[in-house]
Amino acid sequence: SAAANAMMDALVTQVVAGVSIEDIALSDNFYTDGADPVSLWYLQEQVEVITRLALQTKTPFIVGKDSSAGRGTFGGVTVKVPPSVCITALGKKSDVHRLVLHQWREPGNKLVSLGPRATRLDGSILSSALGITGTSLDRFPVKEARKYLEQLSALIQSGTVVSAVPVNRGGLFLRLFEGIETSGFGFQAEVLEELFAESLGSVLVEVSPENAVKLCERFSDLSPLIVGSISSTDGVFSVQGQELDFGKLRAAWLKTFKETVYGTAA
Repeated sequence: SAAANAMMDALVTQVVAGVSIEDIALSDNFYTDGADPVSLWYLQEQVEVITRLALQTKTPFIVGKDSSAGRGTFGGVTVKVPPSVCITALGKKSDVHRLVLHQWREPGNKLVSLGPRATRLDGSILSSALGITGTSLDRFPVKEARKYLEQLSALIQSGTVVSAVPVNRGGLFLRLFEGIETSGFGFQAEVLEELFAESLGSVLVEVSPENAVKLCERFSDLSPLIVGSISSTDGVFSVQGQELDFGKLRAAWLKTFKETVYGTAA
């Protein structure tokens, strides 16, 4: 699940920026403990998953490597890296000025979530902060991947979307915080539960109010969900009418991950 999710996140990052699917190539780097048979089994499974997905989406891997020395002894304690894979997508665009950026454009515009949405918090930043345990990740529906990318590409190429960003670590909540922090606008969220799941492979797009209605009608297969509206009030973030303390959110953002989650930098 993690390997497929990572690959779809890399692909949609290119697609929502305006890169054609045919102009995307991939690179992988596997991290394993080569001395551990279990890690090698995971390596084999990950290779099979992303190979099937590459064939299904017609996006080739052009380079890759296996970092298999993921073990070290420190103070008499042996530390082994968990089996994982890092995937990077490379794309080409004839005119960089036509790229769709993650930069909110206009107060009053709607932000719409598109694509499969996770229903579990397992492995998320919120689960770490709240001590929620679990090892089952929501897996992107691989069999629908090519169709999904084609529909997403058609939407982006139509010119309807004025800004876009993939939804990954931190979920919609973190994407909204980033949008407020960098735009000088505010945001009024109409949803709550959907803000925290980390739906890798899904995206968040900005459209005008009238185009939001058209998007929901014409691209229903993308599972559109109107998240809320951009407001003109700088730094005001409200969720279902409840205003959040943006100063506290910014202070947490400026801390290290360990400080934020565990309350210590040591």
